[in-house]
Amino acid sequence: MIITICDDDAIFAERVKELCENILLKEDKKQIEFIYVSSGEEFFQLDQHTDILLLDIEMKDLSGIDVKERLKICNCDTKIIFMTSHTERMREAFGKYVYGFVEKDNYKELEKIILPVIREVEEEKVGFIVDDIKEKKQIKLKDIYYIKAAGNYIDIFTDNEHYLKRQKMNDCEMEINKRDFCRVHKSYIINLKYIKTVNQKEIILNGNIKIPIARGKCNLIKSAYMEYLKRKL
Repeated sequence: MIITICDDDAIFAERVKELCENILLKEDKKQIEFIYVSSGEEFFQLDQHTDILLLDIEMKDLSGIDVKERLKICNCDTKIIFMTSHTERMREAFGKYVYGFVEKDNYKELEKIILPVIREVEEEKVGFIVDDIKEKKQIKLKDIYYIKAAGNYIDIFTDNEHYLKRQKMNDCEMEINKRDFCRVHKSYIINLKYIKTVNQKEIILNGNIKIPIARGKCNLIKSAYMEYLKRKL
């Protein structure tokens, strides 16, 4: 996991890094790398993906708001936590992938915000190990559109691929045990992230994928989807 601190105040950034390291030490979190950049331009020059971005709002040339908007356009799933002394701009900073705000004179509040985000990133990195044509491959849960029962196997569908794994559907449901998935039929588990519409008979996923719904499950699915949307606000 990579956490990038983007702030034009190097001393403050070092203090934040030390605080984060102490938080992670208490939680026994390992294999987390920190990167420091002093501007939005420098951030976009990085050649590796950032999982969590601790971002200042007011910076020269490219502001934190600008960085957020560019990440939104490229549909990057970097999770943003704003750290700022400019609380008057917080309204502008709300948006997709923004997980919280920490005032610079109260930066210890970061612990309450960053730990749930770290846990979410860890969950997203979990996936299924499947046998690809030449090698074993990990399919991240967040990339799975739906899972279909196929006898003693499950068929795992992503955006443009699908993979067979020898596993019963009930065992699969127990293994993922994630809030973003819902079993909608004895033969189907869907990722709530990709729902477009729900009616009494079927769910339409992104790509116009139609998934049947078990009788009597429509309201339960709608409720699960609403809870999912609340968590993502």
